[in-house]
Amino acid sequence: MKILILTNYASVYGGNFIPSMEAFAQYSIDKGNEVGFALDIKAKERIWCKSIQEKYPIYFVKNKGSRKDAKELNQYIKENGYDCVYSHFSYFYIACILCMINPHLAVVCHKHTDIGSELTLKRKIRLAIKKRFFYRNMSLIFVSERLRKFELMEGKANSYWLPNALVTTRFQKSKKETFRQELRSNLGIRLNDPVVLMFGWHTQVKGVDIALKAFKDLLHQHPNAHLLLVTSSAQGEDGTRKIAREFVDDDTLSKVIFLPPSQEVEKYHAAADIFLSSSRSEGFSYSILEALYLGELVVSSDLDGVQWAKKYRTVEFFPSEDIQLCSKMLDKSINNITAKQSDIIETSMRVENDYEISEWVEKVYRILSLQWQKKN
Repeated sequence: MKILILTNYASVYGGNFIPSMEAFAQYSIDKGNEVGFALDIKAKERIWCKSIQEKYPIYFVKNKGSRKDAKELNQYIKENGYDCVYSHFSYFYIACILCMINPHLAVVCHKHTDIGSELTLKRKIRLAIKKRFFYRNMSLIFVSERLRKFELMEGKANSYWLPNALVTTRFQKSKKETFRQELRSNLGIRLNDPVVLMFGWHTQVKGVDIALKAFKDLLHQHPNAHLLLVTSSAQGEDGTRKIAREFVDDDTLSKVIFLPPSQEVEKYHAAADIFLSSSRSEGFSYSILEALYLGELVVSSDLDGVQWAKKYRTVEFFPSEDIQLCSKMLDKSINNITAKQSDIIETSMRVENDYEISEWVEKVYRILSLQWQKKN
């Protein structure tokens, strides 16, 4: 196969996603295939993109995934002999057009993003069109059973459920204590103060308001607690602080530390005792997976997309948007930090085994191979 990895990913940092794609690319090459990437033009100046460009050819999509983009990309595919496209995120429209205008091209779409649970008439019509004209010509990978269910693709031969995996080589677990001491010292946090970490790249989706209000309640029981809130690149600290003032008072905000996104996310995890996911919606959370592997207790909204985490003893759940119970679970976790140390170690080892990247890339490769064989 000659595989083109098509993804609308342009974040400042590669996170776990880009290392996952690189692991898949290397596995495919080791199997005797060729690999290239097609990325959003906004990714061109990212450090991770320049690193990829040293190893693989890259085509840059220029017009936000328009029909023109699809036609130009198809010309590039033909000129360079690609016979398989592995698509991610919001370039699904391009992938659909490629299926129509290049019938010999094997297309596999990986669906990550959670969707609303309401099967409205409008959604049913859209799904019927997708299934009739597009889905039957491609294979689809879903990161959760929920996503596959609400795309009405359960039981379909070209539909697969595959949870995300963790690239553990990104982390330096042996330096956890050093990272913890350094960051807490820089932030003015005492070593024994309880610290909660959350990622708030989207106020509504990630439930920043829920987290802040629950933390305000938590301070009544644990006045020495701190909340590390990682902001989005777009909003920054000032923008996120302004939004935060809509939900809590300045006394609460005095215990909230706003942090920028970082490639070295393990340092944030090292400084924290508890990771909070107050999301209103999740596909499959890389962040929860990372927190469990890196040795934190986790408090999470009880969503369909996070049911996989219920098998680990270091996770507490609360009904989505229930601020009082969120605060209660944070309180419970803080009180159990010492008692849960053996469970934390066990969970880290189980997560590494359960979500090993080598098994993930092998399964993805098998799905692409099957789709390629259908077309060839």
